[in-house]
Formats: sequence, structure tokens, C-alpha cells
Amino acid sequence: NKFVSYFNVLNKWIQLNNRGISIDTFFEERGYKEIAIYGLGELGNRLYEQLKDSKQVAIKYGIDKQKEKGIEGLRLYRPGEALLPVDAVVVTSIFDFENIKKTLALQIDCPIFSLEKVIGECGKH
Repeated sequence: NKFVSYFNVLNKWIQLNNRGISIDTFFEERGYKEIAIYGLGELGNRLYEQLKDSKQVAIKYGIDKQKEKGIEGLRLYRPGEALLPVDAVVVTSIFDFENIKKTLALQIDCPIFSLEKVIGECGKH
């Protein structure tokens, strides 16, 4: 179920926050300085909010198929458009991650992570 998956991700994310661990540690530990966010729905917005002032990682742009999902001040690309190079892409549409990853891999040469993996691996590296 899509909402059970979202609940589990958000629950783990809150647990990290309660332990004082920010998601930017995932990127810092791996040397990723610039990322893109795929999916600017609720999870994508929360990720942007947490990382927008990070000193470890910069969000270069967002990718979303819906124009209204843009975040003010963040460059927005549509799937299929030429993408600028980044160190990694985080897919917040966790329910359809594998299909999105296959499509993105044809457009950009960098690691592509699901938000679920980022949260699950945060602080374990």
C-alpha cells in the first residue's frame, strides 16, 4: 500500500530527527555535494525544506511532471528534458522508484537513490 510505505518512511525520518541526525549526513558521508530531487509532492517538499539551508549538500534542481509542483526559487525540469549534471538524484516517489530510476538512468549519469534508501542508510555509513 502506497500510504503504508509513506508512513514507514516518515516514521523513520522522524526517528532520525529525534536522534539529531539530518538527511544531509547521507550525502556528506558519500561525498555528494550537489543533488536533484525527483518528485516534488509532499515528501519532496519535506526533503527540500530539510536540505535547503544545508552546508553539506546543495539542491540544484527538481524534476516533476506537474508544473504546479514547483518550489519557488528551485529550477524545475520535466522528465525527458536534458538534465544538468549532479552528484546524485533522490527519488521521493518511492512507490514507483524502479521505473523512475530506469528512465532517469537514460538521462543522467549519477547514482539514483530512493528517499526510502537515503533515510534507511542515514548515519550507517
